[in-house]
Formats: sequence, C-alpha cells, structure tokens
Amino acid sequence: METYPAHPLRKKAYLKLASIYEKEKNFAKLREINELIIQEFPDDSDVVKAELKTIASYEKEKKYQNAIDGYLKFLDKYPKTKELDALYFKIGLLYRKLGQADKAKEFYQGITWDKDNVWGENARGELWLSTGKGEPKKKIIYAMRVTAPPKIDGYLTDPVWEKADMVTDFVDYKKNTPVTQNTFAALVYDENNLYIAFKCLESNISGLVAKITGHDKSVWTDDCIEVFMDTNRDYSTCFQLIANPIGTKYDGYGTNAPIWNPKWKLATALGENHWNVEIAISFKELKTSIPQPGDVWGLNLTRARRAGELEISNWSCTGGSHHSPERFGYVLFK
Repeated sequence: METYPAHPLRKKAYLKLASIYEKEKNFAKLREINELIIQEFPDDSDVVKAELKTIASYEKEKKYQNAIDGYLKFLDKYPKTKELDALYFKIGLLYRKLGQADKAKEFYQGITWDKDNVWGENARGELWLSTGKGEPKKKIIYAMRVTAPPKIDGYLTDPVWEKADMVTDFVDYKKNTPVTQNTFAALVYDENNLYIAFKCLESNISGLVAKITGHDKSVWTDDCIEVFMDTNRDYSTCFQLIANPIGTKYDGYGTNAPIWNPKWKLATALGENHWNVEIAISFKELKTSIPQPGDVWGLNLTRARRAGELEISNWSCTGGSHHSPERFGYVLFK
C-alpha cells in the first residue's frame, strides 16, 4: 500500500488486513487499519462497519468503559442509525459488566418496547432479572442443582429427571406455531457438570434419519437435537452441541466447529414412539465457572425432525437462524 498509495484496490487491502488482525486478536493493529479506512474513505459504506469494529475491539479486550465511550460517540454521530435500540442494549450490557446497574437500567428503559423489537424484549428480560419486576418476555427454564448426578445412558429413568423443570412448548422455528411431534427437555447441574435431557416424541420411529457418523460432520442433516448456550449472556455468542439418534456428535462455538472441541458424554435410546438424548458436559469445557443460585445464561433447545415431513422446532423461536442468541430464552440456575 505504501508503494501504490492510489491503487484502486487499496480499500480491499485495508479490509483484508483488518480481517487478519481481527482473527489474530491484534486489536491495536485492527484499530489502526480501521482508522485509515475512516480517514481515507469517509463517504464509503464500510466506514460505519470499521467504526463499529473498532469499538467492539475494546469489548473483546474487556475495556468496557472505552467501548461505552465509543458507542456513545457513534450515536452522537449517527443519531438516526437503524441500530439505535441494539446499541442502547449493548451499552446497557456493558454497564452491567461494570456493575453499574442504574446506568444499565437507564439504557434498557430507553429502548422501544413492542412485540416486534427483539431488543425491547431483551431489555425487559434484563430488567426483570435485575429487579424481579414486570414481565420477562423471554422463555425461562429452571435448572435444579442435584447431589446425585443422572446416569448418562439415554433412558432418563433417574429420579432427578422426574423432579426437573421439564419444558414442552417447542414451536416451529420460523412461524412460532405448534408442531406435530412434541419434544420434552430438562436441565440439572452439580458442582462439575451440566446435564441435559431430551425426549423426542415420534410417530414414525422406523423412519428416523441417522446417517452421519463422523464427529463435527453435518449432523444437523439427520434427525437431531441441538443445544445453544450463551454462558456469559452477551446475546451474541454461544456454544453449540448437536446429537443424532445414533450418538454422533457435533460441537462448535458460534458457526465455527473446529474452534471448540470439548469432551462431553452422550447417550441415546429409542423407544416405540420416541427417542431420547442424555448429555453431560463440564463447566470447565464450557469455559465458565460453576453457576451459583440465581445465575442466568441465554439458552435455546432445538429439534430437527426428518422422519417424515421436515419439521424444525425451537424452544425459543428464533424466526429462522438458530444462531441468534438475541432470541434465546433463559436458563435460571436454582
């Protein structure tokens, strides 16, 4: 770029460098490149993206006050941005991380609250979690702490599952309407692991599709269940587990499978009109501390049914993409 300062591909070169620095987590260099984009191409559509990536880099470095200052300056510059509610929510989350609940509340309350605004629903969820007042507008499943962990055999006969909070209200992942094959799911935990159980009702058990046998292959093309866990409740990142009826596993962080390959236990079992899944994964593998009573994660549970007409359901409807942590429900640890 120094040799050809007026080259027409200069901006593309900057963007490529920015992408490399972001992957390398070299955030100081990322900010340098983004600043060059902003200075040299002030009227380009990529300027806004560069500005937001610069601010987000402070978040990734846990420099939360720097990120807040950056977002506030961005809003001063672009007061009519379509991302207004999303950024207000983001600022609220950053204040939450700084332990400034009153400031977080101020920004949550500044968001438009209507049924079509996911950030309004999330703001109401955060306010409910912090104050216990109002309605959360988010689905909630309670995870009970147990002293005797379940045996991971797929049969779900342990007493802990009888006492667990079992959710049954799975809906079409796009339309938020009832599905023909119901799914039951529950979570419990102890001082080491999170345990997850699924019972998938199936009227055509002989038609189950379970062809994938390789780890981290396209397990989602079979009959399968999926678990999405936003363990730090940032509404933007999540761990993902997938299992099919023959016990094939997929695990990934976001949409990137190779970046996270945890050790976890899985067992499946088939009945006359259902199939089960039982999972155990340690909090260490989830890169988080042992939950304390009152802790809350973002969570979603998903099932793809291919034993007949395709039917994909979520516990918390995402409206399409499963990788939408902003549309997850909550798991509240008791």
